[in-house]
Amino acid sequence: MIYDIFSLENKVAIVTEASSGIGKTISFALAEAGANVILVSIGIDVLNQLVKRINRKGYKSLVIKADISKKKMKWMVCSKKLSKNLKK
Repeated sequence: MIYDIFSLENKVAIVTEASSGIGKTISFALAEAGANVILVSIGIDVLNQLVKRINRKGYKSLVIKADISKKKMKWMVCSKKLSKNLKK
């Protein structure tokens, strides 16, 4: 089936600016496609609501409050350790 070709099962997706607009919508769509989603934004309250919505549906997600315009934050977000924690 077409879903098998495009399955994101056991993949990790990092969505920046996930607290609003297209980032918020894409985050949920990626989770529905099977991806474990790392939600990144400065707006932590909205991210917490989104992660609850995603997790209620049985998908895995993780919230990171970060300003990715700062180089140090980019490294933290892309850390393999975070991805491994999400796959557990």
